[in-house]
Amino acid sequence: MSEKPKRDYKKDFREFIDYLKDFVESDNRAALATLRRGLGKDVATSTEMYQYIFPKLRYARDEKSFFLLASLFGSYPKARNTDGNIGASLAKIKNESGSIEKRFVALLNAREEVLHEHLRQIVALLKAKETPINWFELLRGIKFWSDPNRFIQKSWARSFWSSSTDEEIYFEDEINLDETNEGEENND
Repeated sequence: MSEKPKRDYKKDFREFIDYLKDFVESDNRAALATLRRGLGKDVATSTEMYQYIFPKLRYARDEKSFFLLASLFGSYPKARNTDGNIGASLAKIKNESGSIEKRFVALLNAREEVLHEHLRQIVALLKAKETPINWFELLRGIKFWSDPNRFIQKSWARSFWSSSTDEEIYFEDEINLDETNEGEENND
């Protein structure tokens, strides 16, 4: 039996995000509105989004992550890209309101089933403050949110509460996207 090739998450995630950014660059308002209408909906009831997501969905296990990220992107398509993660983005505005830290802690404690609700609020807040979002890191966070080591939550927390927001701290328990192979089957 031959060994499956390792999945290149970075490549898959970047291609998907570039695909979404093409909607902005081509001024495809209909696609962006359709993605935005998917906010808060389950994949099964987001049928209008299928035409935009399924052409780029290679792995069935990415379905929920891609749908959630696409709907969040649709709600804030003009977000400038940035380094860091959601914790770093929120750290830039955390002193503007006492509720930002409370919302962030609620996000960190959120179960996967309600993650979309918390992220919708966070992205709306970042949009209101015109704060950049790293869509790649957000997709990575959504995809690996339920990891038992909670490395996404820890990374976001370090970025939010760290005194140095200039550099990201990486720990060995974090998943290396270049080396991870979940044994996923191709959808084809």
